[in-house]
Amino acid sequence: MRLLVRLLVALVAVAVVAALAVVAVDAWRSWNVRPDDCGTRLLDPARGDQRADAGLVAGAWSALVENDGAAGGLDGSRPVLDRSCLAYAGHVGPDGASTVVFLETTRTGATELLRIAEVRLGGAGPRRAAVGYPVVVGNEVAAGVVLPLSGHYLAPVDVTAVQVIGAGAPAGRVADGVFDLGVVPDRTLGPAEQVPDTAATLLLDRSVPSAPDLVALPVVSQQDAPPIRVPFAVTVDGAPRADPAVRPAVLAVLPPLYADPRLPSLLGSPALDVRTAVLPGGHGVTVAGARPTPGLPVFRYFVPAVGPVVAAVPAG
Repeated sequence: MRLLVRLLVALVAVAVVAALAVVAVDAWRSWNVRPDDCGTRLLDPARGDQRADAGLVAGAWSALVENDGAAGGLDGSRPVLDRSCLAYAGHVGPDGASTVVFLETTRTGATELLRIAEVRLGGAGPRRAAVGYPVVVGNEVAAGVVLPLSGHYLAPVDVTAVQVIGAGAPAGRVADGVFDLGVVPDRTLGPAEQVPDTAATLLLDRSVPSAPDLVALPVVSQQDAPPIRVPFAVTVDGAPRADPAVRPAVLAVLPPLYADPRLPSLLGSPALDVRTAVLPGGHGVTVAGARPTPGLPVFRYFVPAVGPVVAAVPAG
């Protein structure tokens, strides 16, 4: 009888050890899983002073897709490893907390759903947020991205400075390629510390002359969810930079464009195509998606030399 008991105890011990080994192996695999650098997928390489820290990146990925205790939502299903890449990993902000940004793309024909996931690793535990919107294949991050948790702007790789038009001072540079625009709430802060969520136009200081230097940043409302910020590069009269003679007229029409309820219909366009014409007493300005689609609106304005902008009814 004693021999039988000893055998049963030994079998239970073996089973427990085997189960613990499986759990340990699964945990090890989970901890060491991480997406590739975005340089292999979306051209812009990963940035940040911690981008080479494989353990940190793997831990952030685990917090994003597996840690149900992490604070914050994902705005949909969990990101998929094979469709995701690392865009940023580094210390951001005055508290020096590590911020890791992943991008996920799901392709459907000529368009993709781009999801931006931000994980912030601090002493209070991981926080995460994700947001998604349609983009054109090959143009996913050409105008930069707004991070869904901190509200910071991850600029294109060649951008050295960012100016929010009308702000009177350059946007604060909080890390390599990351800027605090001052117009997007930081969802890691309390309500009393939030800035108003307002539309903005960005002027980028870029080292690539052929890249657009204006970015439109409207607030796109969603039902039962926080508004999203979708950056649109702005081309003017077929060129990446506006002629100084027409730039004031272009800047004048963007605020009424942001307030137009039809603007969300342009989501998925790679840029805003702005056309100008000299008219008696001012300029005519037309705004459309860079790849016009039948049924989508075209926004028409008259910018007088003196007085407010006059908007015409958008035509399809």
